Amino acid sequence: MKWTIHLASREFGIDRRTLSRALAGMGHELKKGSKFATREICTAVFGDSERERARLTRAQAEGEEMKNKERSGELVELDSIATVFRQCMLPVRQRLMALPAEACAHANPSDPQLAREALQRWVDESLPMIRMKLPKS
Repeated sequence: MKWTIHLASREFGIDRRTLSRALAGMGHELKKGSKFATREICTAVFGDSERERARLTRAQAEGEEMKNKERSGELVELDSIATVFRQCMLPVRQRLMALPAEACAHANPSDPQLAREALQRWVDESLPMIRMKLPKS
């Protein structure tokens, strides 16, 4: 038997828009007067238990795989990576901040103040640029 969306929605007690969305989600082309097999209508109304079981099994396997990777250290939380990254970058930032005071005499021995000001401008411009490139946490 073949069903139109109108007849199937009345027979199965489902809104025709809901049935149409389900059929479209299954890949059916919806045209005026289209007819569908009883099996297609039942799958749209009640779902495909075989596919649902396969999807559930796949999801459970993926969950177990993630747990195993986490236990073995292959998978870590983003927060812990961000903490390590901040700890690594803090000394770099501190050195950049100290650069104008520490390097000015070497950069321009005849006018260290001029060198300090130039290096400070460079640091002041560089740190925001670096900050913009970092991922947001």
